Amino acid sequence: MPLPGYTDYLKAFPGRGFTVAGEQVPSLAQLDSALAAAGLVIVSNPHNPTGALLPRDGVLEVAGRHPGATLVVDESYINFSPDPRGNTVIGCDLPNVIVLRSTSKFYGIAASRAGIAWCRDRGRLGRMIGPQENWGLSGIDVRVACAAVRSWDWADEVRGRMHDDNRWLADALADLPSFELWANQNVHFQYGWTDRAGQLADALAAHGIGVRPLGSAHGVRPGALRIVAPRADERGRFAEALAAVRDDLAVSGAAGDRQRV
Repeated sequence: MPLPGYTDYLKAFPGRGFTVAGEQVPSLAQLDSALAAAGLVIVSNPHNPTGALLPRDGVLEVAGRHPGATLVVDESYINFSPDPRGNTVIGCDLPNVIVLRSTSKFYGIAASRAGIAWCRDRGRLGRMIGPQENWGLSGIDVRVACAAVRSWDWADEVRGRMHDDNRWLADALADLPSFELWANQNVHFQYGWTDRAGQLADALAAHGIGVRPLGSAHGVRPGALRIVAPRADERGRFAEALAAVRDDLAVSGAAGDRQRV
């Protein structure tokens, strides 16, 4: 599993993180090396937690070089990307590519427990998923999930608003002290490295803003934050919290300088 990694994958496959020369953002070269070394590789694309989006053609070219290995592409965040239909690898001709989708992210219907799995090779897909469980989805869950994924006009409108929110967030974070922003235009969150991840997360939490700190357990060094973009009606509150955190950091930095003197 290319690092940095999604928390649930790290729990499911402990010790299976893979990186090349300490890379901090997944790349096609990293994916190529992983497929050469393992029988099964799983990567989220767009990537959680960095927001990186590997190009569709590049992903398929790399997967095609390693027909003996299986590449699982988690596209749970694909509907946040600017062009979901152009970015997805669903429908490709390669039998060694499995695609997973979730309705809990973009559509926000986690309680329906619905998901999507696709592969050109039905036998390979069946081996991964296993036999059907005794308790399937209810009819209500099926209706909700189908209605959600068919809501094209709604999806286009919401996607546009989320990208506007994410651009605003990137601008707001650009000058945050001790934070190296890795700006993206692919999803609804921003990501950046910091050696004060815990401190920044606690400072924002004190002002009612929850963010996700990441560290070495996720393959991140020295640390990082993943921050979901606030809605337009939340921007004022978020900006006030950031301003307060900047002031707190300035005070703590000045105190540290005095102690060193």
